[in-house]
Formats: sequence, C-alpha cells, structure tokens
Amino acid sequence: MGPMAECAYAPSTTELSKILSRSSIRTMPFPDHKDPPHEPPKLFLVKRIKHVKGNPYWDKNILKTFGLYSWKLRANKLSLISRGATTGPCECSGTIVKSGQINCQLPELKLLLLFKLATLFQIQGHPSVVVKNIPEVNARLWKIKHLVEITPITFPQGPPQEGDYGGTFLKENGEFVVSPRLQVDSARIEETAKFIGDESKMDGPTLKKQLRLRWLNPVNLD
Repeated sequence: MGPMAECAYAPSTTELSKILSRSSIRTMPFPDHKDPPHEPPKLFLVKRIKHVKGNPYWDKNILKTFGLYSWKLRANKLSLISRGATTGPCECSGTIVKSGQINCQLPELKLLLLFKLATLFQIQGHPSVVVKNIPEVNARLWKIKHLVEITPITFPQGPPQEGDYGGTFLKENGEFVVSPRLQVDSARIEETAKFIGDESKMDGPTLKKQLRLRWLNPVNLD
C-alpha cells in the first residue's frame, strides 16, 4: 500500500470516511508498484470477531444487512444482500447451523450446494456469512473490516459437479472439499426421511410430556 494522498495535514476519521465513501475503495500505489498475479475468489467467508457494543449505528446497520449483528440463532432467514442493477437479485436462502449463521449469495451455484455451505460448516460462537466477491459487497465489507475476518473460499478439487453435492465439506480456512467418502447412500436417505415422516412415531417432546403427565398423575390399577 502506498501513501493515501499528498497533503499537508493528516485527515481526520470523518474526512477520511467521506473521501472513501465517494468512490468506495480507492488505493494510491507507488508508480512502480505491481500486484502479484492471482486469481480472485468468487466467494468470501465473513466471520464477525468483535462485539458491536460501542460501534456507530452505521456499522451496526451494515452488520444487520449481512446477518452478522445478533449472536442469537435465527432459522430460515432469506438473505438478499446483493441487489445491484448489474448483478441482479440474489435468489438463495440461508439456514442455521448449531453455533453460527451462514447466508449464501451466489446464484451460479446450485441450491443444494448453498445448503451444503450452510449446514456442513460449523463455527463455534461466531456468526458467519458467505458472500459474493463483487464491488457492492466489498464496499460494505471495507467499512466494517475492523469487526470481521474475511477468508476467501477456494476449491482445491475444483467446483463440485452434479452428483458431488452430497460429499462436500467447507473448512474453517475456506477450503471447499469434495470427497467421495462423504457421500451418503441414497437408501439411507430414503429410510431416514421415511422414519422422520412416520406419523405413528412419537417425537421426543411428546414422549417427555406424556411420561411426565403420567408420573404426576399416576393411575392406580389395583
């Protein structure tokens, strides 16, 4: 990174934020500076690592748009972060894992892959979101870069093809692994769906309730 600008004084935080907000992210490298060759990732894994207490409301609003504001778990939240005129609406849904939140915004991948990104990746204690690497999203990430950790998502085995979605796993370092050993037999999936949808089977809460009522109100059969 080169000098921000040639000026006789150091700009304040407010003035610097106004300068950056005019043209989103702007860099001023040295004349002989050259970026190393690299392939930009299509997806970013964004994890909030700092508390929101004491931050201004505009940072909190950006975190809310990404679904990273609250630590509480929310189920079946539809995330439409990217609605730029050039990119079009993002048609995908997010689901909740045990200890974090994943919202996927990549229309190019299949819906099943989006659910695999959401359900197979588990982060302990930190809400997380998967976003696209586009200027609209990056401009907002730049403003909250002090609150989040951004990890590029890579595909060492290449993008998953049709039939590979069942054997995928997303690591914490951003590697999306495609492994045949993770594939689940279709017969087991059908048997599981049949077991869950069985109307004659009583679920756990119902069993606990009925057994508790029988314990509190015993029937004397003598």
